[in-house]
Amino acid sequence: ITLNEVFETDKTNLPIKIRGDIETVAKFLKQHPKLKILIEGHTNNVGTHQHNLGLSERYATSVKFAFMEYGITSNRMAAKGFGETKPIASNYSKEGRQENRRVEIIVFKNSRNGE
Repeated sequence: ITLNEVFETDKTNLPIKIRGDIETVAKFLKQHPKLKILIEGHTNNVGTHQHNLGLSERYATSVKFAFMEYGITSNRMAAKGFGETKPIASNYSKEGRQENRRVEIIVFKNSRNGE
């Protein structure tokens, strides 16, 4: 699940427009308690690598906290930032840079004990 065009430049507050997407995923996770998620934060290439890495981690963490507001426990989630290392669009256009400021949510089963 990709939430792109979510974040304004250098800001990590979640816009209201994606709250519905997060709520939908949270409801799905509540119906499937063995599933876990990895929340990946990504940025465009504006700024230093170190700044973008920290910013992408804050993107992922803000989404994680939003899931917690919907009752998903933190032990079912991991948040990781990748900075500008995995673009999905060109960083040479404003639109491409906006698309690269995103969060991807990967849903997976708990692999311990065959679950």
